Amino acid sequence: MTYTEFKRHVARISRQEFLSSQFNPLQYGIERTRFEERKLRQLIALAKRTQFLTAQRKVAGWERKLQRMQEKRARFEETTRAAAVVSA
Repeated sequence: MTYTEFKRHVARISRQEFLSSQFNPLQYGIERTRFEERKLRQLIALAKRTQFLTAQRKVAGWERKLQRMQEKRARFEETTRAAAVVSA
């Protein structure tokens, strides 16, 4: 894969749009973070299949972003569980 092809794939993945029918802000947040996690995993997998140093450097940033997304989703899920206990 050439660097141009790599960039084209990155652009395609980055342009994916998030669509949700959730009206609950917590559920929306959970769905949104899952969507972003999926995109980041695709980008990381793509970069690991290339030999370009630029792509390898991007992996570190994407992995940090993925970790933040996972922490964010965990907070949303914890808040959802806490809200369910309070309302019960």
